[in-house]
Amino acid sequence: MSAPKLGGQAVVVGSSRRFVHLLDKNGATIKAQSSSKAVDLTVGDSVIYGYRKEDPVVTEILPAKNYLARSYRDETKKIAANLDQLFIVTAVGQLFNTFFLDRIMTVAACESIPYTLVVNKIDLGDQETRILSDIYERIGIPVVYTSAKAGKNIELLEQSLRDPDLRIVALGGISGVGKSTILNQLIPGTERKTAEVSERTGQGKQTTTQAYGYMYERDDAAPLLVIDLPGIQNFGVQHLSKQSVAESFPEFIERVAECEFDNCSHIGEQKCAIKDALERGEIAPQRYDSYVRMIDEIEEAKPY
Repeated sequence: MSAPKLGGQAVVVGSSRRFVHLLDKNGATIKAQSSSKAVDLTVGDSVIYGYRKEDPVVTEILPAKNYLARSYRDETKKIAANLDQLFIVTAVGQLFNTFFLDRIMTVAACESIPYTLVVNKIDLGDQETRILSDIYERIGIPVVYTSAKAGKNIELLEQSLRDPDLRIVALGGISGVGKSTILNQLIPGTERKTAEVSERTGQGKQTTTQAYGYMYERDDAAPLLVIDLPGIQNFGVQHLSKQSVAESFPEFIERVAECEFDNCSHIGEQKCAIKDALERGEIAPQRYDSYVRMIDEIEEAKPY
């Protein structure tokens, strides 16, 4: 009689309707049966799994240190868990969507997830994009410029991934910015599908439909889990508080103490340090517009 199989702790790297794909501490991939617990699983979650007869099954979801999530209609959907770093990928031209960037940055900041902006497709050249990306550099957000298709500056991303304190990172962005191409450069053999941008809409054609984690081998540190997130055009923030949104803007934090009221919304008040800085050109109007849109969305979602 053979000894019973023992379970253990693992990380969720993907899921389907019937199965959950896990990575155990030895780097082995486990295809576990879906269960009632699997409904709440997110890529990056740490779980405990056991065996039901011969089949591995998730038995417990361990508490996560953070979740990257977005609102969609009246629901909040978790996208990834336990992130040590988020690489927000954008691209030159029409794909440089400041409203999306500001939203995903806000959600990451509210969950204390460090993030880096990756501007891809720089081989195409676009002066307006450089002006926009300078806005983020000026407020202290790290920016990396790449051309994944040409293999340019991918080594700068690799340098970041060598940080031994990183265990789980994610690549996020709207469809068409080149996330899958970057991933294929970082981890040859992943063979993530790529697609061109629609000439009619200027938007990307989505190729990644579900988040999935891949192992990135490192010489001087343990392997790193790199999560490729699906292209998301709309990133709702209804689940956030108005105060947390304001606190996620670095250029607001250094000035908010100068507002007349402690609970200043930075929208309707007459004496507001944020609005004064906006008029002086010290805060980018694109960033302020993003802030107002997010606050409006949160207000509109309130039940009455």
